[in-house]
Amino acid sequence: MYEDVDFLQQSSQYYFIDYIPYDTNDPSFLELEEYFENTYIGLFAEKISRILLKIMYYTPCQVYLTRPENPSADYEYDRNIRSYPPEKMDSAIKKVIIDDFTSLQVLLDSPRVLISVCGGFSVTFYGLKKEMDLFNVCNQLVTQEGLFLKYGTDNNTK
Repeated sequence: MYEDVDFLQQSSQYYFIDYIPYDTNDPSFLELEEYFENTYIGLFAEKISRILLKIMYYTPCQVYLTRPENPSADYEYDRNIRSYPPEKMDSAIKKVIIDDFTSLQVLLDSPRVLISVCGGFSVTFYGLKKEMDLFNVCNQLVTQEGLFLKYGTDNNTK
């Protein structure tokens, strides 16, 4: 699992989910970003959970929680948890985003795409290409939740 994750994360091109439709380098934006992190992280977590659950049921995949320093007994780590029922998967996704205690790695089987979820507003798609049918599905799901699927490279910041 870690070999696939590492390989896909080496890409300098990726897509990420954002809550604003534009890019900004304005330092005053940090004030708004901090406000959103303190006020809307729960709502963001709900939206991401709905997106990921739909993707997980759309295409075969494997789902892993990476082992944190202080693991919770509620979840299993470093093994495929795709068999979790929707309620438990929903709980795990939200906990990763809100508590930032570990990362969730969703490895889609075909096409081989990695969705990496870390704490806060960090949701990144590696290996996703605009010409894939999956791109259209992901973009529709993200748009449906009022979020934005944005293209990124190592030359720009998230």
